[in-house]
Amino acid sequence: NVLLPPLIKRDFKHHTAKYIGLYASTMAITASIASGVAVPLAQISNAGWHLSVGVWVIPALVAVFAWLPLLKTAHRQQRQSVACPAKSAPLKSPWRSALGWQVSLFMALQSMVFYTLIDWYTPYAQSQGFSQENAGWQLFIYQAVSIFANLACMSALKKLKDQRLIGFTASLAIFIGLAGLLMLPACALIWLVIAGLGAGASMVTCLSLFNLRATDHRQAAQLSGMAQCVGYGIAALGPLFFGMLHQASQSWTLPLSVLLAMSALQMVLAPLAGRAKHIE
Repeated sequence: NVLLPPLIKRDFKHHTAKYIGLYASTMAITASIASGVAVPLAQISNAGWHLSVGVWVIPALVAVFAWLPLLKTAHRQQRQSVACPAKSAPLKSPWRSALGWQVSLFMALQSMVFYTLIDWYTPYAQSQGFSQENAGWQLFIYQAVSIFANLACMSALKKLKDQRLIGFTASLAIFIGLAGLLMLPACALIWLVIAGLGAGASMVTCLSLFNLRATDHRQAAQLSGMAQCVGYGIAALGPLFFGMLHQASQSWTLPLSVLLAMSALQMVLAPLAGRAKHIE
């Protein structure tokens, strides 16, 4: 996640939106499949959840072997850079930039909502009368619809001058989806589709911002590292505190309301992070 956006900026300068969109779509496809098949896989043998989790070693191994041929190219480029060192201008660290923090917090909030909903939706759905397997397939749809958002974002990013409208619209969709789950849980699938479209668009926007707000691939790598360090660090607290609020209040209203407030804050940050500016 940290390295691929700057690699795309370095190697595909004129097609960054296209490859970011394809990258995000691939993640959405595999994640949605994982949610959909988790319960069925656990039920087909005595291995239970061990099979549901362990089966994902296979695509990880495929990824390792897919990268191996690229090591030769990397070593060759490294030898060339040592033989002919190029002088590069000093870059401002995103850690000392307000824009860097705006991008990082946008990443944090959209990730927090996404992972909290993924982690807690099944017990919430069961409390509303849905079966565990039904909840799993609803999560499949939640993540699958993000593929359409990925592709739409990929096209929109090429046409718009900045990312303010995309970021705000995606954040608004997440807000509407969460509000619907809170107030009308019987129509959960509708709200998950809306929230899933927002989540997919938010993710593509975030990944694109790492490149669009940076002056070159080196600064893009710095911003990607910062945004995902801050973003996932904060996002990791989301499921924990959601569970604590649920336990303390003995209801779903308070934790969902707090999550709704986080999505509202994301709507505020989206226009700031989406401005057509570079970290300078």
